[in-house]
Amino acid sequence: MNQVKVYLPDHEVQISLERLQQIAGVDAVHELYLKGLVCLPCTSQMCEAFDRS
Repeated sequence: MNQVKVYLPDHEVQISLERLQQIAGVDAVHELYLKGLVCLPCTSQMCEAFDRS
């Protein structure tokens, strides 16, 4: 249960929580645990990092 879905503008990817923390930071993971959902800005660098995962 350490996998999360990331919805990007044109597709979705499934990554581990550890990878999410590496890409988006620890605050994103904490918010995910607290709320069950986190919305992140989709910068080109972040989208590319999710695509490489």
